[in-house]
Amino acid sequence: MISNFEQAIYNTHLRVSRSIRNKPFKLKKDFTSIEPETELYLKKLSAFFKSHTDIKMDDFFKSSYIIHKDEPYFDLKHFTSLKAIKAYTVYQKQNESLDPDNDDQIEMTKSSIKFIHNFCKEQEIHFSKYLEHKTNNINTFLLHLKERKINIYSVIAFKDFDKIFKTFDYEVLRFMFNEEFINNISTFKIKYLNSDRCKSLITKSLIFFNIFS
Repeated sequence: MISNFEQAIYNTHLRVSRSIRNKPFKLKKDFTSIEPETELYLKKLSAFFKSHTDIKMDDFFKSSYIIHKDEPYFDLKHFTSLKAIKAYTVYQKQNESLDPDNDDQIEMTKSSIKFIHNFCKEQEIHFSKYLEHKTNNINTFLLHLKERKINIYSVIAFKDFDKIFKTFDYEVLRFMFNEEFINNISTFKIKYLNSDRCKSLITKSLIFFNIFS
């Protein structure tokens, strides 16, 4: 029996694998005659995504194509392997290092700001107080960064970012993030300050939400 979540996994894999190769696709609706081997891989992937809720399906399936450009197709079995997980890790590190004015980074920044706004609205806190919000004694924005719900550029421009970030225990940060990411915070700051599109986008957003939230 294929669950709705497993059906979504199948169709996400289908959509990403076809669209990334500029091929048409039609989402599968009838799963009654699906092969037992395919069902097994779907159940493995279902357990994987449920255990790693920070991983977005689209990005996970896309990452292997971005990292291994010479390979034309990756089946569901591939995505149950360590090779796929490694590709996703490399892909995420590449995304972190993208220039703040890169188109993909700009879209992530827009998505991040929208997420922060919605979160503050749900928590009934002012937008400017986002960095101070805590979940179980941990500043919530760190959890959002770890879960990739926001990117670093969406928070680095907050007025109190440097002061708040310096108060965190280094070992706690190293446990939550990779050491390279932590050591590059000052580099991200410099990149942000030297950016055009990203700095303009965030500056306008901060002014707007600080006034109207």
